[in-house]
Amino acid sequence: QPVMVSCDPDMLVIVLVGWAWSRSALGQVKYIRRFEHKRAFPGEEIEAQIIIENRKLLPLGWLRVEDEWPMAFGPVDEFRLNEAPGPDLGFLTNTYTLRWFQRVRRRITILARTRGIYQVGPAYALSGDPFNLFERGRDIARPEFLIIYPEIKTLEELGLPMKDPLGDIGAQQRLFEDPNRIMGVREH
Repeated sequence: QPVMVSCDPDMLVIVLVGWAWSRSALGQVKYIRRFEHKRAFPGEEIEAQIIIENRKLLPLGWLRVEDEWPMAFGPVDEFRLNEAPGPDLGFLTNTYTLRWFQRVRRRITILARTRGIYQVGPAYALSGDPFNLFERGRDIARPEFLIIYPEIKTLEELGLPMKDPLGDIGAQQRLFEDPNRIMGVREH
């Protein structure tokens, strides 16, 4: 015997609206990282801006963005980064509620800790419908690279003598005379 399942039409409408909403939630959402400088010396602090834009008519009731950051070139407050599976990596997690055509800008101060070339990103966004029935996620921003230069040291710290910082002094007299090299004035 066939089993009859009764379906409430209101519930069906809610499920269909939630499904359609979640499918278009992340469309035309832009995530931008702006750095004051992309190169720094150890110990330098740089301001970074995280900008998120909803460029559509559909509002977002909730949006969570996880951006992968290196600990060596991360926020001054290291506790802003959640643990990531990789070594010396963390997730900068931000949550948003965005109206239609809204832009949100957050500023963070990042600290250059250890020299090297570091990758920031990719960023992963997760959103869904206002009823929390469906979720959608996707990569929302490409990786960017930041550079921390080696620490600048004085000649004394490097152990080089001040007398000859560029090496030995050139010889005053040559062993062999080079006929191709003109030394002095010649009569013509």
